Amino acid sequence: GAFMKEDGTYYAQEVADLLGINKRTLFRWEATGKLPFTPARDIRDWRVYEQRQVDWLKRNVKLLLKSRG
Repeated sequence: GAFMKEDGTYYAQEVADLLGINKRTLFRWEATGKLPFTPARDIRDWRVYEQRQVDWLKRNVKLLLKSRG
């Protein structure tokens, strides 16, 4: 995709844009344990998502949005 860096990773804002959600929603899912992974952090402490994590989110975004919290 347009966002993918050379190493095939994405930043949170890019992931949020791809999913059509707010970045804060993504962080909330992470904080409340809704994700089966924890994104890595880069040198600036920004979250870095791998392609397989983005794929999981794409498959599950509707489900996650349904279970508000």
